[in-house]
Amino acid sequence: LSSILRILTAVYQETQIVFVSKNLGILSSIILSIIPMIRPLEWQGLLVPILPENLKETLNAPVPFICGVVDLSSAQVRQLTKNKVMIVHLDVDAIRLPQNLPELPEIRKLKEKLLEHHKFIFNSDQSVDNPYFTNYEYSTISESIFN
Repeated sequence: LSSILRILTAVYQETQIVFVSKNLGILSSIILSIIPMIRPLEWQGLLVPILPENLKETLNAPVPFICGVVDLSSAQVRQLTKNKVMIVHLDVDAIRLPQNLPELPEIRKLKEKLLEHHKFIFNSDQSVDNPYFTNYEYSTISESIFN
């Protein structure tokens, strides 16, 4: 639930987002599912569910984008981090948050309301959030995640 809220926060603020997964079905499904989740708003930036390897330089564009890639080299991760891009690695359930990404107003209230539905849907009293990595933690494991 927290991961979804972080991603939606980035989408609403027109942050550049790169999703990484070796599974092309999951990659395209998740990226395309963002569009209905932000209705009645419309995404005005670049949306590429699966970016071909030879077009990865597009990730340096100074415009809002949501792109999916199969993998990233450590040099590409460093460059994207420098450019303040959110990196969501779907295969290991990790998110690299850009620095100074403000939270949505009333995010705690929204999370509490959604948590009730989350528990109902998944029939669970426990809330399991995804791990978030600090800049230091992310930099120490990014080699193994993205290679």
